[in-house]
Amino acid sequence: MVVTVRFECQPPAPDAPVQRLVLACRGTPQIFARLQVKRSIVVTLLILALVILISPGIVGRLAERNLERGIEQARSDSPDVVVTTEKFDRGWFTSEGQHRIALRHPVPATGDDSMKSLLIDTRIDHGLVPVSSMSQSSGSLKPGLARMVSTLHIDDGHGNLTELPGTIYSETSLGGDTTGRYILEPGTRDDATGVATWAGADLQFAASDGHRELSIKGEVQPWSYRAGPNSAEVGRMTVDAQQVRTDYGIAVGKMIMVIESFAVAGAAGPISGFQRLDVNGTSAIEGDEVTAQSKMSLEKLAVPEFGDVGITMDVAVNGLDAASLGRISKAINEARASADPDAALGELFSVIQGDIEALLAGGGEVRLDQLDIALPQGDIRSKLALALAESTGPFSWPGVILATTASADISVPEALVRMGMEMNPEAGSLIDMGFLKLDGDVYRLQAEFAGGLLTVNGAPLPMPFPGQ
Repeated sequence: MVVTVRFECQPPAPDAPVQRLVLACRGTPQIFARLQVKRSIVVTLLILALVILISPGIVGRLAERNLERGIEQARSDSPDVVVTTEKFDRGWFTSEGQHRIALRHPVPATGDDSMKSLLIDTRIDHGLVPVSSMSQSSGSLKPGLARMVSTLHIDDGHGNLTELPGTIYSETSLGGDTTGRYILEPGTRDDATGVATWAGADLQFAASDGHRELSIKGEVQPWSYRAGPNSAEVGRMTVDAQQVRTDYGIAVGKMIMVIESFAVAGAAGPISGFQRLDVNGTSAIEGDEVTAQSKMSLEKLAVPEFGDVGITMDVAVNGLDAASLGRISKAINEARASADPDAALGELFSVIQGDIEALLAGGGEVRLDQLDIALPQGDIRSKLALALAESTGPFSWPGVILATTASADISVPEALVRMGMEMNPEAGSLIDMGFLKLDGDVYRLQAEFAGGLLTVNGAPLPMPFPGQ
């Protein structure tokens, strides 16, 4: 590059003082400004080249480590599920991975020892400026660790893959947070045995760095599968869930889910199904104690040869020791994830006995504020409550029992009790012993427990203590 500099100078007046002589030159500021602009452009281009050409490899490794941490957290959170990396080919601008999700201890179908699993194939575009993602429909130059596009397949256990409709689009920010969206367009598919039809789905999810915070929100529109005279239909499902993993190892938050309907039918007609399953639960850590409330309702659960059943439940937990509950939860998950879960669960009590004692000594309450079951013969209504008093000093079962209070209020339709007695005459002993007392057209059981004394329908029943 050749730069020509031109100076135009004007001498000072003859009578100007020597100390104030100024040589006025024009052109000097302009040329230095032009040189500075050209230098800035060159530096900017060099930085941009470094970001585009060199950063993808570095950021790709960071994205891979973030993915590995997510897989490890999934293994910890879901002991009944195994997540394995089938392959991961890391390139400079893009990487491709395949992961398999399967049940740890599946129950094979009769006569078939194969194990079905879910395969997730993912293309990862990485770099501070992921220019390679622009070839995708969801491409963007937004800075981040990675942008990912995933597709799903079912492996029948014999190497035969069936593509699942829908695509997962996700991205991981520079801070390690991941957001994504599963999009399923309406469609239909025929296979050798039947026809599947779906109206679409849109689910959004987010996970913080380290998966300490997780959330999912969206809806799955109705879908169905028909094979000859057999069919299965699922109505619209909505979900809104948020969970935060606490230092105690317990996840708290909210869970709202609604499934409008479910139905299974065969050649002879309806087999099973329900109308509107509604679940609404919240939990939190207050100080060092767990509080939670869960409500569930299920309308018209079809029971073959019996009729429609409806269920409404409201459960509340207050004041349970979070540290003890967290250790118990961890021990249960480890037992379920062991090579021999049956043996591990059989030995579980000896592992968590100390934590159970600490949990009981810490006090708290568990309430079943409502458990109503609507039957063709009438409604069963019940309320239960259990309160544990906080205690200090050495643990003893008699001490816990004496400090525990409980109550129950249950009503059963007379018609249902009579039907039970016809099926099993020994059920009548509950009436003879006073556990069920007729009150109008229902049988009632009202019980109170305090100070080691159980009172049922007004009659005291002393309770034996452990060791007696």
